[in-house]
Amino acid sequence: GRLAESIADAGKAVEVGRGAVSPNLLGRLMQLKSVQYSLAGDPKRALEVMQKLLRETANTPGAKGYVFNANRAIASILLQMGDVPQAEAYLRRSLTAIQEARTSGLPGWRASYSKLGQNWEGEIEMSRGAIFEARGQFAEAEAAYRTAEMRKRAGNKGVLELDNPPAETLLLQVVDGLVLNQARMKARQGRLAEAEVDARRALLARLKDTGKYNPVTPRFVMGLAGILVDQGRYEEAEQLGRV
Repeated sequence: GRLAESIADAGKAVEVGRGAVSPNLLGRLMQLKSVQYSLAGDPKRALEVMQKLLRETANTPGAKGYVFNANRAIASILLQMGDVPQAEAYLRRSLTAIQEARTSGLPGWRASYSKLGQNWEGEIEMSRGAIFEARGQFAEAEAAYRTAEMRKRAGNKGVLELDNPPAETLLLQVVDGLVLNQARMKARQGRLAEAEVDARRALLARLKDTGKYNPVTPRFVMGLAGILVDQGRYEEAEQLGRV
């Protein structure tokens, strides 16, 4: 939860790493910096870092795969700002890139897709789900989030085998977030009992992995609380809110 310090550390890592480390590792450092800004509630700075990451890695051998995460993260922030058309434009960029990765005869792309394709496909489904949600297409969003969850679970092994992998806890956090997204979509469709099961599952997984003081935990707590409010269980929801 010491976000100011984590942002400073991540920024220093990018500063000293630029020109001194591989493009792949520099991309990972920039990715971390953007995530920390997002956790701190500063989407504008997170967006700036991701746009710079996209510019610097889009055509860089050994780091081109970052385009999928960067496009998804940028689209997510744009949706927070209410810019659905621009978010869709970044989804289209990913769809073009994934088609190239799937069909490329280039050895590097082919080997990377074999190892990381599930993770990349998961990023695309995350964007697709978020855009469906923004447009009020909750059943379609639920299906996309479910596919994204399965893709991400299947792809985590390949990501962790990379030379410069992210922390496993961040990968698990993404998966649990997709479970919470499904809960929210089920609640929007009136399937509150199913939504509660998913929301509790996601929250318990986060508590087991990182504990209650992680800055991500409140989002999962309030995700469950919101569903309890929809069910009219106000006292239980209030207790969660106080926690």
